[in-house]
This record gives sequence, C-alpha cells and structure tokens, in this order.
Amino acid sequence: MRLLEHARGGLQRRVAESRAEHKLAVRSIDRFRLWTGSSAGSLYYAAEPMVDLLTHLSWFLSNVGVPVLAPIALLPLLNFSLAYREIAGDVLKTALRHGQLFWTVIAMSAAACYELGCALNQSTYTSSHSWIWVGLVWHAAFIVISSVVVVFGAADARKYFSELESADTPDRRLVWAPIVTTAIVATTFSVSHFSLT
Repeated sequence: MRLLEHARGGLQRRVAESRAEHKLAVRSIDRFRLWTGSSAGSLYYAAEPMVDLLTHLSWFLSNVGVPVLAPIALLPLLNFSLAYREIAGDVLKTALRHGQLFWTVIAMSAAACYELGCALNQSTYTSSHSWIWVGLVWHAAFIVISSVVVVFGAADARKYFSELESADTPDRRLVWAPIVTTAIVATTFSVSHFSLT
C-alpha cells in the first residue's frame, strides 16, 4: 500500500511538473506569437511597397531595358574583332540609320498587344475597354510602320553597303527616328502594363 501511495505521489508530481512545463511552453509560444505576429505584420506592411517596386523594376528591366539596351551595348564588342575594328565606331550609327532598332519596337509593341488583348477578356477591365482598344490599335500601327521601315532600311543598307563611294548617304535625322520611336513605344508599353496591374 505504501508502495502504491508512493507511486501515486510520484505520478502526481510528474503530472504537476508536466502541467507546469506545459503552461510555461504555452506562455512562451503565446509571447512568441504575439511578438512575431505584430512584428511580422508590421514588417510585411513595411516591405510591401519595396516588393512592389522590385517587381515593377524587374518587369521594366526584362521587358524594356534588355531589349533596348542589349543590342546597343553589345555593338562595341566589335572592337575586339580584327575584321571589324576599323568600322566598329560607325556600326552603331549605321545600325540606327538603317532602322535596326525598329526590331525592338516591333517586339515591344507585340508584347503590349498581347497584354492588352488578355485584358480584354478579363471582367475587371470592362469600364476601360475603349482605352484598351486604343492601345491595341496604337501598338498594332507601330508594328506595321516599323515593319515597313525595317524593310526599307534593309534595302537601303544593301544599296549603301554595295556602293561604298556613294555620296547620297541617308540623313542624320534618320538616326534619331528609331531612338524617338523606341522611347515612345517603351513609354506606352510601360504605361499600359502598369495601368493594368
């Protein structure tokens, strides 16, 4: 009997100790949840604008920055080639003059048409269907015009590269036309994307 009482007392002590440990654990978990919940919530709301900024910046860099700047940035690599070292400085101007930057305009306009076309099917943009159609027509017109300019630029490039001594080289204003057109399309593509997101 004594042994049974001793065992029962030991068991009650262990139960009491485990209850006390359980209470301490629950209190520490509650304190941890309280502390991290309020802190994590405030960190989330504080970091949300930064996450949005990084999201928009990464979209802009991958959809506008790389297509526009990569071809221009890679042209100076011709300085390392022995065959093109003499003409490496003029290659960028020649590429711009013959409309090679319009390929970027075509790609950005096609991407803008895709995004705007997808927005037509969504019910959240029913009030702005007319603006979406204006954007679609705008970018489709740039696709057609840029395609025509690229064809003419390729024909002109063949003529001017075949006749090296030709005096009727294209005007310097033709260098600025692709740059301005690319800037306009990059701006309208970005505006259409950011207004839909």
